Amino acid sequence: MITMSQTEIFEVTAFSDEYVETINALLAQLSPEVPQFTAADLKEIIAAENSHLFFLRIGGQVAG
Repeated sequence: MITMSQTEIFEVTAFSDEYVETINALLAQLSPEVPQFTAADLKEIIAAENSHLFFLRIGGQVAG
């Protein structure tokens, strides 16, 4: 059973190759034909003043 204390929503504010891999894994669940998300894509989002990227972490793993 997952409890609220095991869930966390956090903003991605720094680059990580792990985040790129996570985004690609999540996108692949939507469609196998989605173009590959790149390190440059993530860096662009992080650098953009009016863009914010949030992840949901459950039990230590990003779930969305």
